[in-house]
Amino acid sequence: MAQFDSKVQDYIAKSADFAQPILNRWRQLVHATCPEVVEAIK
Repeated sequence: MAQFDSKVQDYIAKSADFAQPILNRWRQLVHATCPEVVEAIK
């Protein structure tokens, strides 16, 4: 089960407009490829 972190969502929301779709796509790909991944901002 995917574990989403609201800090990651906040980071993406604060990113430049051009980068947001790219970051969201990477996030989707990571979760689709590795469903047990746990997000974290370090």
